[in-house]
Amino acid sequence: MENCLDTFRSYIHEFGEKLKIENLDLDDHHDCYMAFDEKFFVKCSINPEKEQIILLAYIGSLPADQTVYYRELLVSNYFWNDTAGSNLSLDPSDGTLILTQYCDMNMLNYELFHDVLEKFVNAMEHWDTKRLAEWSASKEEDLADAPSMAMMGPGTPNMMMFGA
Repeated sequence: MENCLDTFRSYIHEFGEKLKIENLDLDDHHDCYMAFDEKFFVKCSINPEKEQIILLAYIGSLPADQTVYYRELLVSNYFWNDTAGSNLSLDPSDGTLILTQYCDMNMLNYELFHDVLEKFVNAMEHWDTKRLAEWSASKEEDLADAPSMAMMGPGTPNMMMFGA
């Protein structure tokens, strides 16, 4: 268990060195908060008992009538279709859209951790800057044209690929 914590701490330190961030480390709760482009914030945590890394990012609020987005959120989560391996969900306390990912420490080394974190940040950026804006625009048009979103037929989801 302690070895897992030390290993994760070394990943965080190495990541900080790569980005030229001095003293990047875990806090007393085994969390590390990172900002990317001064806009995107990721909480990296470790659960030493389960030997799992947890990535979490708050994406933002859905437009007013959230229920019209639920189908598309589920489609986006389908086999991680539009999330680069992460999961989208709503924070039950306030309905904020969040992106999360669990990683088993036994399956990671530093390079894989870096790749997972990079894909996670790309997915977060995709949802924050592109998808929510697209949804807002398209849903306003859809709501004006159709009395019920239940009339939407199944669409072909766009496949998102982050990195190679």
